[in-house]
Parts: sequence; structure tokens; C-alpha cells
Amino acid sequence: MLEKPGTKGTHKPPAQPDPNMVYFNTLTGVQGLAISDVEAGLADLMVIKGSLKDTQIGLQWDEQLWNDLHAATPEGGVNELGTIRLQKDRIPMLMGTTKSLWLLRRLWLLLLSTFMNKNGQTPYIYAQEWYKKRKAVVDISVNFYNNRSAQDRTFEFHKDTAGDNLFVNLIFNNRRPILATEWTVDTRRMKQKKKDRMNTYTGDDSVATAIEGDRERIRQGTYSPKGVDRIEGGVAKGEAAFVSWVDELVWHSSPFGGSRAGSPRMSIYRKPEKYYYSYGEAGGQDAADLLLIVKALRSLRSIEGTSISNFSKLHGGKQKGDEQIFDYIKTIVDETGQPEPEWAQHVGDIDRYLGQISLDYGEEQARDSSNDDEQITRRMQIAARPRRNSDASKFESLDAASATTEKRSFIRTWVQIHKVEQ
Repeated sequence: MLEKPGTKGTHKPPAQPDPNMVYFNTLTGVQGLAISDVEAGLADLMVIKGSLKDTQIGLQWDEQLWNDLHAATPEGGVNELGTIRLQKDRIPMLMGTTKSLWLLRRLWLLLLSTFMNKNGQTPYIYAQEWYKKRKAVVDISVNFYNNRSAQDRTFEFHKDTAGDNLFVNLIFNNRRPILATEWTVDTRRMKQKKKDRMNTYTGDDSVATAIEGDRERIRQGTYSPKGVDRIEGGVAKGEAAFVSWVDELVWHSSPFGGSRAGSPRMSIYRKPEKYYYSYGEAGGQDAADLLLIVKALRSLRSIEGTSISNFSKLHGGKQKGDEQIFDYIKTIVDETGQPEPEWAQHVGDIDRYLGQISLDYGEEQARDSSNDDEQITRRMQIAARPRRNSDASKFESLDAASATTEKRSFIRTWVQIHKVEQ
């Protein structure tokens, strides 16, 4: 059995494999004589993580390049280096400012071109009809983050896309273990608005169809990856860690070491006085907190057995939508902001469910000038999935990775598909 980078599946190789079947896919359980017999397209590339120094990748950072990236980027800041355009039968075109192009060129030649080949992304792209027939180009947007705080988007599951993003890569140069990006599989069908936006970018529905096809096979169990029933995370132990994913197939978040039930954000949901406000009465930070609370209650309402779910069944005909939520609040908090007897059950619901992922709403499409600043958020339906980082047996290693003083610096690439204008 040979190994190549790919999404780790849950299928175990056969105890007595056919000697003629050289390849086995842990994602699909399929054996084959040739690697093409077992490949699963985008699903194979859904989430790949490891170290640049792994034998399958065989790369290491050029130290001078790394030092130059730091020197050219403010501490805690981001350096938008530019874009590398790939088009059939043409040499890569580098687009950016004069100041950044020298770094972008070195990054492509010394790291990214080989990395994206070894992790399967460019071979996948080059095999697609939309690329071979020059219907679309691939724009690789490259940023460098100099010691970015992981707190920026902790507890916020999202996708890095305006509708055109196919792959995301994060490449670190860590020497010590660091917290790994948290992620979980998105099994929900794409919203029509999102699909329309993607089709506009890519020129037809072939990319969206490929993504939805893989998502359907994951739902049916044909593909069995990790991350369907749990929010993955943990610690990236190897030096020069990387993680790559298909943006539309997963939700991801900056990492947090430990249970989210103990996070500062969770304290908002446990303060009775915060629940007393209505939309009209709240202002400033109270209004922002109230919006989080209402979104949280919408999530809890959809989970069988929670106190607000039981309440909605009893009072479903009386109140609708958020009116029902404020009606529920009146049953657990009195007019002075003091908790009623039902409060204990409510807090239990928060600790069991919202403590796992904070909120059940994710940004499916980022607000960006290229999409007329249209943001799409939706229910992720992952509130009941446990987090790997909430496993108490893992806390010691998570704490150690959280406490490192090493800079959390990395290259981030968005691999975007754009139709060729006729």
C-alpha cells in the first residue's frame, strides 16, 4: 500500500489485501490497481494537514525568505503580497505592487509551486475541463501574517470565500507544537444565492456541481471522513506545519485550547440581566450582546430536548420567530433581570450545546468588494457536535501549545477560480 497526501478517512485497509491492488483509499474504502482507480476528486483534498518536512511533501522554508517576509510585514499585521494567475499553456503571471513582487516570485518558486503540486491541488486543477479548455483561470491570492493572534476569529466558524474560492492553504514555520485550526464538515446543501454567486465567478455550474456531489456522497456515507460528527482541532506537532482544505466543504475557526464553556464569550449567555432587553430597549454593547443571545436561542430552539425547544412546542401557535424567543425570555428572567426557576435548565442547555461551538451561525460568504459587499450567513447545524479541544484528556497538550511564545506567523493562500471574460 502506498501513501499520498489526502483527507484521512475512517476505512481500514483490508486485513488480507489483494497483492494486485496497490492502492487503497481510506476515505472511500476502494482498492485499485492504479491510483486513478481510487481517487475521489475534491473529497480527497477536503482537509490535508501535516508538515512540509513530511516525506510526501519534502519541503522546508527558505530561512532568508522567511526573514524577509517578517521584515516586510508589521508585527501583528498582514502583508497582501499579490496574486499568481495560472492559465492553460501560459507561464504563471504574477500581479502585485513593485514592492511585493520580489517576495511573491520567490514564494512561488521556492515554496508554493511545489507545495500545491505535492498536496494535489494543481494536479486537480490541471485535469478540469474548465481549465483545459481555457474557460477559467486560477488566481492564487497570497498573504503573509506576521504573528497574528489566534483570538481574531476564535469561536467564529466561517469560510474564506466570496464565492470563488476553491482551496485554502495555511503554511507555518513553527518549530514547537502549535494549536491546530479547528474544522468540521459542512454537510448542508449550498444556498441557491451562494450557488448563483459561485456560478457567476466560475462561469458555469461545474464547480458547484462537483462540490455538491461530494457533499451528497458524504451525507450518504460513501465517503467517510473525520469531522462529520465532531469538530476537529488539537495540536499541530510537526515543524513547519500546514493545513489545506476545500473551502466549501468545511467550516473552520481559529483555534482555542480547552472547552468553550469556559470562554469569556460564553459568560454573556449566563447573565440573566442581559436577557431582559428587547431590541427596542437595548443599545450599544447591550444591543450587540442581545443579538448574540437571540442567535444562540435560535440554535437551541432547533435542538430536541432543550428548554426553549420544549417551550416552542407548547407555545408554537402563539408566537413566531424572535417574538417567541422574547416570550421565552420572560419565562426564565423576571422584569428586574433576576432568574426564574426555569433558569437552571436553560444554563444547562448553554453548557451542553453552545459551550461546544459558541454560536451555530457561520459566515458562508465573506463580504468583499468583488461581490458587492454581500455577506451570507447561515445556520451550520453543528451545535451538537463535540469539540476535540473540549476533551479534558487533551487539555495538557493544548495548554502547552497555547502557551508557546513562538510567533504565530504563516502564509495564507486563497486558490480562486475566475471565468475568462470573452
